[in-house]
Amino acid sequence: MMELRLKENDQKLHDRLIVSSDDIALARYCAGVLLKKRWHAEPWERRGTAYEQQAAFTSALVIAYGRPFTGSKGWPAFPSDLIPYDDREAALHGQIMKLRHQVYAHSDSTRYLVKRLRVGAVSGLVIRRPVLRLTADEATLFLTMTGNTGLTWR
Repeated sequence: MMELRLKENDQKLHDRLIVSSDDIALARYCAGVLLKKRWHAEPWERRGTAYEQQAAFTSALVIAYGRPFTGSKGWPAFPSDLIPYDDREAALHGQIMKLRHQVYAHSDSTRYLVKRLRVGAVSGLVIRRPVLRLTADEATLFLTMTGNTGLTWR
């Protein structure tokens, strides 16, 4: 067996693209599950653990999809010319990345509201949390746009 050797920068870019392909594949799998199970609900619209399962797959999708487009130690930035998104796709990409940074991978205070209440001797909290979901249209568009990146060849 002979090892293929590339220039150091080319090797780093190659490795970044291989790992990015895996990340995109995982995100696409999650989008497929969300569509198949019809997990696009508000938290109060489903019984049992359906919303929690939806939230888990949506979180995995957003975090995995965002990895190639987020800074990485040791690897170069993802080449922007490999992102052939039209206006709708670019808008969804921006929305997913913003949610990734503010909700899914981090908990920014701008996305949450916590109110402390007291009624007589009883105190409690009211918490407004972001809804963890993609609509069916967003999930379908996501599959279309990620199918055009050239990173789904694996």
